[in-house]
Amino acid sequence: MKKLKLSIFAIMLLFSGSNIFGQALEKGKVAFNAYYGVNIFTAIFKTAYQNNNVNGAAQTDFKIKGMGPIGLSGEYMVTDKVGLGGDFYYANTSISWNETSTDNYNTVTGNYETRTYNYKVSVPRFAALFRANLHFTEDDNFDSYGIIAAGYKNMSFKFETNDPDYQFAKISSLIPVGLKLGIGFRYFFTDNIGINAEIAAGTPLLCGGLSAKF
Repeated sequence: MKKLKLSIFAIMLLFSGSNIFGQALEKGKVAFNAYYGVNIFTAIFKTAYQNNNVNGAAQTDFKIKGMGPIGLSGEYMVTDKVGLGGDFYYANTSISWNETSTDNYNTVTGNYETRTYNYKVSVPRFAALFRANLHFTEDDNFDSYGIIAAGYKNMSFKFETNDPDYQFAKISSLIPVGLKLGIGFRYFFTDNIGINAEIAAGTPLLCGGLSAKF
């Protein structure tokens, strides 16, 4: 009889959705992630530009800099398993170098002139996405979730140079739409503060940082 009562109690818990183990986030809670991610454009552009040689010009002082993606995401738990919110991030990659050429012939001196120009290409990116998280775990400290996000995303190419003969137009995204699918993890080491990590098909590909819940 005692085993039967325990079985009936377990079935009632299952169908009622009750959670005797507790979970890190429940209905009505708000959570935020502040994160910094891997900048894949930095690696790609370094490969593309570092060994570039335009019209036989000598390249010097090659520099590449990357910032971000740095971002903030937040969600409100509409149920014990589903959170709705937003995701905002900014990133930038820039490449700069000098080129020295001797293709200018001076008719007065009868010699070729050597001139040095500097060039800089930057690629800023910004996104503001609507986001839904589906939470899996039932644990007081550990939280795992799936991510679906979509919204506005813009990427542009900007070119700066003191070369008067170089023409370059600014290029922006033709379709400023961003999508993101992935998984995330949080571990709360206090009642309100924790750490996070996410892996996604979308920007950022990999990121991590601090979390807070209220």
